[in-house]
Amino acid sequence: MEIPKLRRPAVRPANVLGTAILASALAAGCVGNASDSGGPGSAVEDDAPRLRTGGSAYAFTRDGVWERTRIDFAYENRGPDTLYQPTCRPNGGDPGLSMAVQKRVGGGWENAWAPVLPACLSEPIRVAPGATYRDTFEVVLHPQDSTHHPHLNTEVDIEGTYRLIWLQLLRTYDPDSYPFGEEVADSLRVSNPFELSR
Repeated sequence: MEIPKLRRPAVRPANVLGTAILASALAAGCVGNASDSGGPGSAVEDDAPRLRTGGSAYAFTRDGVWERTRIDFAYENRGPDTLYQPTCRPNGGDPGLSMAVQKRVGGGWENAWAPVLPACLSEPIRVAPGATYRDTFEVVLHPQDSTHHPHLNTEVDIEGTYRLIWLQLLRTYDPDSYPFGEEVADSLRVSNPFELSR
């Protein structure tokens, strides 16, 4: 089944292209890391998702007019190539994960939420073969009539089954070209299903 594509921000290799606000979609000061999970060839190829959440259910909690939840995840690189995610780290801050959320609707998946990321180019996140990258990010629900973004893009109740998809996870990386490299196959950058509720 083909995974719906999300519109990607126009990002060009350059210094900071202008002032951009890192969306509240990203957890401030929460920078992930890749750690070795064994020597070369130790990871076994199987059908388990390479992208996994730490839990099977997450709930939003109210914070003023907003509602928030934090989703922890790990990505295990079982392939032979180092993987990359282009980042923008203004002043050396949070790398800005291009992680999106999709909701199960009927027999398929629909795009539900994606972060707004600043437009600059810094050192990419790297996940070496046999390594596992772990991080946490925050999904924030704004009132639908608010000018804050992103909103959770759904006309129905928030409650339901969701999954993560890692956008711009690349098998190759060249900062002097755009696109920056060859994207990892869709099936290798989606997570296990999990539940979201209020």
